[in-house]
Amino acid sequence: MSTGVESCPACWRPRPWPSSASSPAATVYAIVSGDYLNFSAKFAYHFATIDALCGDASSQNYISLQFSGGAGSYYGRSLRVQLMANILERLDFEMSTTGDLLKAMFARHDASATAERLDLLGRLLASSKLLDMTLSSQQEIELYCDEFFKGNYGFCPATTASN
Repeated sequence: MSTGVESCPACWRPRPWPSSASSPAATVYAIVSGDYLNFSAKFAYHFATIDALCGDASSQNYISLQFSGGAGSYYGRSLRVQLMANILERLDFEMSTTGDLLKAMFARHDASATAERLDLLGRLLASSKLLDMTLSSQQEIELYCDEFFKGNYGFCPATTASN
């Protein structure tokens, strides 16, 4: 009989995402239970690790993020991290940035606030995946930040009907 992590149904074994010879493989590791998440991912050239606890004890709840890398220029990667930091700051995360490395923490909040921030963090990671190659100026950061909070996670320009 197997014991420990290997026998835990909430633990996932690493499985690389499909890749081709022309694109770097993505590797994702996750441990998920009712109130705990540890997610570590390498998507092409950037890395993200989320560690989170979201339960009834507010004093123990937290979300920790480390994010770095990308295929864009160093300036583009730094702009993306700046954008992410601005968004996370509005969400009450404490953070530090160094170049293209972002470390963020949201701690000691109730389960509802923690779950909401975890959802928005997932949306942020998904929506910012290629921004290191498209962001080109400081002015874009505030614009993209505002769009994120309008629910425009694709950062697409708003379309208006013309008569």
